[in-house]
Amino acid sequence: MTILLGVGTTAAGQTGNELIHYCGDAIRQIDSGVGGTPKQPQAAYFGTGYCVDLVKGVSNMLTMIEVLVEQLGGLSTSCQRQGVTANQLLRVVHKYLED
Repeated sequence: MTILLGVGTTAAGQTGNELIHYCGDAIRQIDSGVGGTPKQPQAAYFGTGYCVDLVKGVSNMLTMIEVLVEQLGGLSTSCQRQGVTANQLLRVVHKYLED
């Protein structure tokens, strides 16, 4: 997550302030079991998808780097544990952005 959170903006130009909003929407949707809210039933889908896909993409990239480093005989470079779910990663990123 350091790679993602260590820069000011992403390729799409999103800031941490926008990402925290999107990730918060995603967590609320996951916890409620529904997409969107009664006031904006589909408006939150973009932000939710953006946050979830960004977090999953960074996680996958870190896993691929880890495998490559191990194949080349290097030391472990990632602290991501086996079995961590996308939901858990999403909450970690959201908490980091809040703090």
